[in-house]
Amino acid sequence: MPERVWEIMKIGFTGPFCDNNFGDYAMLINNIMDIDNAYGDSVEEYVVFCYNISFIDAVVSHYLPDIPLRTVEVELELEKEIVSAQPRISGNSKNFEIIYSDADLSVQGLMDATQNMKEISEIVHGIDILILSGGGCFNYYWLAKHRKARLFKMLIPLLAARSCGKRIVTMGNTFGPWGNENNKGFFREILRAVDFDLICVRDAVDSRKQLNALGVNDNKIRDIADDIYFLNARLKQKHQLLSEKYIIFETYHSMEELEKTTDG
Repeated sequence: MPERVWEIMKIGFTGPFCDNNFGDYAMLINNIMDIDNAYGDSVEEYVVFCYNISFIDAVVSHYLPDIPLRTVEVELELEKEIVSAQPRISGNSKNFEIIYSDADLSVQGLMDATQNMKEISEIVHGIDILILSGGGCFNYYWLAKHRKARLFKMLIPLLAARSCGKRIVTMGNTFGPWGNENNKGFFREILRAVDFDLICVRDAVDSRKQLNALGVNDNKIRDIADDIYFLNARLKQKHQLLSEKYIIFETYHSMEELEKTTDG
């Protein structure tokens, strides 16, 4: 049995697990299962901060029905303005165009634009640790116009946790690239404000260098394996929805978004 390292705790998660990247969902589920296996009796509740509550609710209700968990959606005032430009295809699939824009909010601006900041702060005040899960959202790719609001929603719980003096760590993530000088400055400001207690990186190629370039010291960085390199036995044994042969078709947008933006 693992050594007991904490008393009864509440653990929060934030990260890019409401997109159509199935790996990020798997990381969240796998991480919670691992913690529950090791310290289940010591965890009173898991809190998952997200940017699409109906999407994540469907996932956790299927994979984690017996684990005390609640989901909280971050509400951002500027979301409609930020996501106005969707990726589009011109001519053929090779001309898939994504519109990027500079980060245009400061740390204070993000908090001011959060419609339910009081709720987020109250919930964060009750947790003991906040974990950033998911393969990687600290990069300029998440500043694409259609994703920027989602990035901001992931960052807001981290900022709230730091203002409450909570412990903040990451699971195995990839960090960078940062983009132009303006966006590099944005991520530098965020990293300074969040001030992670521990940053875990899953690659030995570039993440440490990218973090160092923004002033993060090596003593806060650890090299670890990808979150789903070792699958939890409960995840592997989960009943399959389909037993016959099947094909997984992963779209860039959710079906809900596609139904809203297409003619049928």
